[in-house]
Amino acid sequence: MKDDNLIERLWAKRREERKMTREEISNLLRPRVGGFSRTLKLYVWMYLGVLLATLVLQGVNLAGYLMNATMLTVQIAVTMAAIGFTVYGIYLMGEARHLDRMDESLTEAVQRRLVFFRGK
Repeated sequence: MKDDNLIERLWAKRREERKMTREEISNLLRPRVGGFSRTLKLYVWMYLGVLLATLVLQGVNLAGYLMNATMLTVQIAVTMAAIGFTVYGIYLMGEARHLDRMDESLTEAVQRRLVFFRGK
């Protein structure tokens, strides 16, 4: 019997509580949705910095191996891969900038983030 009373009291208490509107939920969650993109941008900037340092060192290697044809081709391939990763990092930074826009509804912002994290 005590369990029945407890359930009834909880049910009655729940009925008395006011439900939150969609706008209230959006306003509560908006700072959390926007906060993660700062961390993501920091990681992408660090990634780009390391890649740019790699490109500088690759330029030094290319200059050093001008007389060795075999190593020159290897260094050119590694440099091209580093350039490709740098371009991809710049693309990710552009996409991350679009995640910060708060001019749309919370549902659309979360949906765009899910697509970004699943597809990238």
